[in-house]
Formats: sequence, structure tokens, C-alpha cells
Amino acid sequence: MNEADKKRFSNVMMGLSELSGGNLTPVGLKLFFATLKRFDIEQIEKAAHAILETRQYTNMPMPADFIEAIEGKVEDVGALEALDVLQKIKSVGSYESVKFSDPVTMAVIDRRFGGWPRVCELEEENEKWFLRDFASAYLSISKGGVVPKLTHLPGRIEIQNMDTPPDTGPRRLEVTLPLREPADGPKELEN
Repeated sequence: MNEADKKRFSNVMMGLSELSGGNLTPVGLKLFFATLKRFDIEQIEKAAHAILETRQYTNMPMPADFIEAIEGKVEDVGALEALDVLQKIKSVGSYESVKFSDPVTMAVIDRRFGGWPRVCELEEENEKWFLRDFASAYLSISKGGVVPKLTHLPGRIEIQNMDTPPDTGPRRLEVTLPLREPADGPKELEN
């Protein structure tokens, strides 16, 4: 959202406050805006309608309620990300490096499962346990607040290339050859 959206945002929040019997102050409104400004005003309005349709409580929804309405429950996102990881395991394999759009997903693979090649060792009969473990780790890491900024997850080829020193160019090869005597015997040196 930007400054031009403040009037629409204010109308949404004041309406919710009125429906919940609350009293939203200007300071509270500023806190809501600061917390939710990363979203478009259309997302805020859509989330407000979803909250009104599904909310079972009568108090004013908090910013976390809006974030959950927009992004989904962390548990659900983790389960969907786990399915995406399984799909990539089958389509990409352990040799290629991969990148996921969700930084939490990459952190889970790196921290919980030991990296991309290790997670690719998953056997098909253990997929249901993987889904459960992945969703649980996703929840823990996403609620922990600090997610490492990984650009990608290296595959086996990239990892092997990291362990191999770079080619430094042509090398000088020194070889000592044994001396051979001519077939007709050693020659005398002439003065």
C-alpha cells in the first residue's frame, strides 16, 4: 500500500472496528497500516471480507488475522511447500542445483534435511513421514523469525565442483628420462 491507499484502508478498518464494537484510535490505525503496508489495498479489502465471513469472535481482528487471510495458515503453506519439494525431487534430482521461491522452504531443506542431495535420498515409502516432518520444521523456522537468505540449494555437481580446486592454467611438466647408451656401446669423449 502507499499513501494514496490510506483513505480506503481507514474505511476498511473503521468498518471492522464498528462491527466488532471496538474503538480504533488514530494510533491504532497507524500501527495497523505500518504492519500491513506490504500488501496491496485490494488484498486488505479481500482479507477483511474473508475475516467477516469466517470469523467466530466478536473482537477487532488483529494484523495477524489479515496476514493469515492473505498468505494462508503457516501449517497449510508448509504442507503445500512439502509437496512442491517432492515434485522437484522427482523432476530435478540430486545432481542439479535448485531454487525455491519460498526462503523458508530452502531453509528447511538446508537445516532440517541436510541440503538438497540429502533430501533427494528420500525413499518413496517414507514420503508421508517427510510431509509431516517438513510441515513441522516449516512451522518452527517460519515462527522463529530469522530465515537465512539462501540464493539456491547446491546439487551434487556444484558441491563436487566446490571441492575441486580451479584450473590454474598450463602447468610445467618436468620429466627426467633415463640416459640410453647407443646400440654400438658408449662413445669416448673427444678432446
